[in-house]
Order: sequence, then structure tokens, then C-alpha cells
Amino acid sequence: MSHVPELAELDAFYEAELRPWLMEFEKKRRLYLAIAAGGILLAALPIAGLIWLGWQEYVLFVSFVTFVAAIAPLVFLGKKIEKELLARICGKLDFALDPKAGAMSIQPFSSLSLVPSYDTCSLDNAIRGKIDEVPFELCESHLQERRRNSKGRTYYVTVFQGLVGSAQFPKRFHGTTIVRRDGGFLASLFSSGKGERVKLEDPDFEKRFDVFSDDQVEARYLLTPGFMERVKRLDDLSDGAARLAFEGGRLLFAIGGGDRFTVSLFKNMGEIAHFRRMMADFALIFGIVRELNLAAKTRL
Repeated sequence: MSHVPELAELDAFYEAELRPWLMEFEKKRRLYLAIAAGGILLAALPIAGLIWLGWQEYVLFVSFVTFVAAIAPLVFLGKKIEKELLARICGKLDFALDPKAGAMSIQPFSSLSLVPSYDTCSLDNAIRGKIDEVPFELCESHLQERRRNSKGRTYYVTVFQGLVGSAQFPKRFHGTTIVRRDGGFLASLFSSGKGERVKLEDPDFEKRFDVFSDDQVEARYLLTPGFMERVKRLDDLSDGAARLAFEGGRLLFAIGGGDRFTVSLFKNMGEIAHFRRMMADFALIFGIVRELNLAAKTRL
């Protein structure tokens, strides 16, 4: 598609189509929330009996089964709503949705240190389309690192959860430019002859980000005032977890901060917050790609 509506333009779509559909789940949400609350209280009784009345330890199994049975309907409802809401938004924007993210790879993001090192990787909900004729794709990513405790037992910790994506431009970039919060490994990597720190005219942007490039002139052309402003807004939205890179003909980005498409089941289904939170990421990504596309057409 040649035009992607801004966030404000989508409010009418929400009121006309999404809000009535979401409200169909409201009674069920309240019922399942009450069941979950009651089930948690019931699950606590065997534990209290074990502690104060000396019940047998097998009552812990009863407690566990009660807890799972109580919260399962609420969890399944949340997943159903998230999946269908994302599908409806993608349908409105004329984007393709692949729940399994089969064609996506985390390797380009890892090789540029846009995501931390990991041992297991899960990719879901790949979204593909065009922003002003620029092909893009993004998906949800969950990366975990394997660790061992003092007893030698293996456990996993989440090192990144958020969105990873790329946009493919018709003109290739001459160099590689990376924008990210922290230095460390990246700083040493680029100081070894592969690139240098880029000095920019936006003091707030420089305070937030480290920028390294092996083509200083191109980096300054790419990082226009408008582009930097949009990246700062994206960084705010992701609690300081936005990272980007320019390589070949691609812009690659990683936006941390947790599950970006989750729906809160503790709020009324009719609240626009469910929709706005999903669309806020989209709107800023659209703006960044548009800003960069303009620069690529007119300045590079």
C-alpha cells in the first residue's frame, strides 16, 4: 500500500469496528477475572493448612491444580483477544500477519549487537507490508540466556523481549551505522578500525545514544533532526530500549521493553488504551521509515 494512516486517523476505525468487537468480551473477562480471584484464594487454603495445621505435603499438588484451573480461562481469553486484535489491525493496514514468524531470522540483529547474546530464541507474529512503498517486516522476539545456579542446576533468564524489524530501501547505504544506548562491546568493536563515534548536533540525542559509523558523512545525512526526534520518541516508548542500525540497504531496529502486543485483562475491554498501545509502536516506526526514505531519495 502507498499510504499508512497516522495514529490519529485510526481512531475512527477503533470506534466503528474495534471497540464494539472488544466489548463482546467484557462480560466474559469479568467472569473469568472473578473465577481467577476466587481460585487463587482457594489455592491458598491447602498451603495454609500445610503450614498451620500440619496437613500432608500432597495438598500442594491440590493447590497447584486449583490455581492453574482458575487462571487458565483468563489466560486463554487474553491470548485469543491479542491474536484477533492484531489480525484486525493488520487487515486494516493491509499488512500480512504470520503468527509463526517462519521466515524471520534474529541473526542480522545479533551480528550487529542490536540484541544481547542468547541461548534460546522465540519469534512470533511476523508482520510484513509496505510503508510508502518501502518493504518492511517486524516480529515479536523473546531471547533467553542459559545460566547455572550455585548447585549446578540450569535455568533460563530473559535477556530481550520486544520487537525486531527491518525496512528495505532501494538505495544501498555506503557504510554501516549503529545507534544504541550503551557502549561496551559495541564501542570496542567500532574503535578497532571498523568505525568511529559520530558527533551530532542534537545534545539530547548524543546524551541518550552512542552512534558509530564507518562513513561519517553518510551517518550525518541519515540522522536528520526529524529522524533523531522520532527515534527519541520511540526510545521513550520502550523505556530506553531502542536500538537501530543502517547496513546495506536496510534499516534494522530492536525495540525492547517487554511484550508489545499484550492486552491487559485488568482493564475494561472498551478502553482505547488496548488499541493505542499497539498502534503507538506502529506509528513511530512508520514515521522513522518515512523520514529515512525521504533522506535516501533526496540526500544520498
